Amino acid sequence: MPWLPIYADESDCSVLLDHLNHLEEIAFIVSGGMGKWFAVNQLNSLKSGRYCLWHVSSGPLPLFRGASESPGQIANPFEGWLEVKAGADSSQPYFGAGHPGVFWLNVRGTEIHHLSGLASIGLSSFEWVGNHYKSIGSSATPETEKLWKSLGRWVKKSTVKVPRGGPNQGTSPEIWAFPNAEARFENGAIGGNV
Repeated sequence: MPWLPIYADESDCSVLLDHLNHLEEIAFIVSGGMGKWFAVNQLNSLKSGRYCLWHVSSGPLPLFRGASESPGQIANPFEGWLEVKAGADSSQPYFGAGHPGVFWLNVRGTEIHHLSGLASIGLSSFEWVGNHYKSIGSSATPETEKLWKSLGRWVKKSTVKVPRGGPNQGTSPEIWAFPNAEARFENGAIGGNV
């Protein structure tokens, strides 16, 4: 499944959020209380956590009713809806086993490790199910594929590739580091799963 790993500190997350807020075809799915969800065009900040991004042009979001029932459709995600059947993690919206019109952004923070005194930058990422379920009739639209590729190009233009754990690890580069995260690495920070 497509995965785009990044290192981003709080300042970098502001740049990332600004980019996402300006993508008119993206909406954030946010909680409106227990089992209630709604779509918004923009967020004010990104803190550590998992964010659901809906590609609006991909079509309606499914209303999951259970494995043995056909899903319905959420009439207007911007007006909100109540989940019929939640997933294993009720703190996140659930659309069934991977909806190709939804991306996930996992933001992992920056903290100081008390034992070593070193700053650690969490390994954040974008995830997408892509066409994993194409064989059972759940494939991404060409527009959603294009948006995923565009997001990847923007990340790559805005970052440098560093080894997992940071540039001082001596391994092959594989994670995209935004400028402030890269500067923190140069000042001794380490990368990891904060």
